[in-house]
Amino acid sequence: ITSNGILEMVVAGFIIPMMMRVLRPVLDKLELGK
Repeated sequence: ITSNGILEMVVAGFIIPMMMRVLRPVLDKLELGK
């Protein structure tokens, strides 16, 4: 594994949970709006 691969794993592990946390209420609002 290259250092670049490790960096990508760290970035993915940090950004994905943030995106999920942001998108969760948006998805809930869309579901409630139907």
